[in-house]
Parts: sequence; C-alpha cells; structure tokens
Amino acid sequence: LMFGEIANREHVFGAYNEHLAEVCAQSGGRLFPVMIPHYWDMETVTASVERCKALGAKCLMIPIKPGKFEDGKPIHYNDPVMDPLWAAIEASGMPVAFHIGESIPTAAPGAVGVSFLGQTAGFRTQWAALTFGGVFDRFSGLKVVFVECGLAWVASMLHDADMTYNQFPTQVSPKLNHPPSWYWREHCYATF
Repeated sequence: LMFGEIANREHVFGAYNEHLAEVCAQSGGRLFPVMIPHYWDMETVTASVERCKALGAKCLMIPIKPGKFEDGKPIHYNDPVMDPLWAAIEASGMPVAFHIGESIPTAAPGAVGVSFLGQTAGFRTQWAALTFGGVFDRFSGLKVVFVECGLAWVASMLHDADMTYNQFPTQVSPKLNHPPSWYWREHCYATF
C-alpha cells in the first residue's frame, strides 16, 4: 500500500467514527456506537482506540480479513507485532467484534452463496488465531464478540480445538495456559 492509501484509510475510518458518534448521540440512548480503530498501524493504534472511546464507542470492530501493513506484509492477528492493538483494546475496557458481510464477491457463479455460507460457518480462523496464538494468555482482560455468524459452529469448534490441544500437545506453540475451550468461556461471546 502507498502512504496515500494508509492516510486515506485513517481519514475514512476517522470520518466514519465521528459520524457514527453524532448519529448515536442523537438517538436518545437507543443506539450504541461500534467503531473501527487503526488496526493496521501499531504506532497510532493506542491513540485511535482512545479517540473511539472519547467519541462514545461501546465496542470496537476489526475486519475478518485485515489485509496488509503499509510494507505489504499480511496482517495476522496472532502475530506479537499486533500486541499494541490488543493492549489498547484491553486497556479501553471495550470488547472487540468480528462481523460477517465483508468483501462479498458477486461476479463468479455462486459467489454470494459460497461467501455467505463460508462466513456463517463461523469465525474459527479468527478465534483460533487469538487462542492458539496466545493472545488471550497475553491479554487476560480481552473480550471478543463474534457477530451474526450463527451459533452452531461454536460447539464443533471447541470440540476440535480441545482435541487438537490434547492430541498434539508438543506441537501447540506457544504453550497455552489452559485448554482452548476455557478461553471461549472466559473471553468470548457470539450472536446469531
């Protein structure tokens, strides 16, 4: 990405967050803002999360497909380089949400159905990255909400995660402080 694209992203999300704050403030307490912090920039993420909170955010949202850093490297939420993001969110006391409906393709035959069914199969990848990547161990106050992806995926995912943890203990790295299902119970929520 070019610098202009990064600056443009900051401007677009900043304008979105400010507009959302205005709309929710006019709702008489019926609407609560969910804002997007600078998940792509570890130098500005703390200030961005603090700005969201000052604007009245009750939750933060980050994409299920976060894209790339300015240097072109892919963003992986379980990479320790992302720890400033998790630290800022944890310090804010707000939960972070993942939501379906991102980048729905429409051109290929069946693309909408394939995309929708893939997204409503749940957030296994995002949850696994946070759990098996040790993010929940490093940030014990982090709360995550998985939004509008159904609920049926949770039970099978927890079964598969605990099975992996128990069957391959020497290959789970970093070593987790608890079985994976424990992290779900302590840190996570889902909506249908």
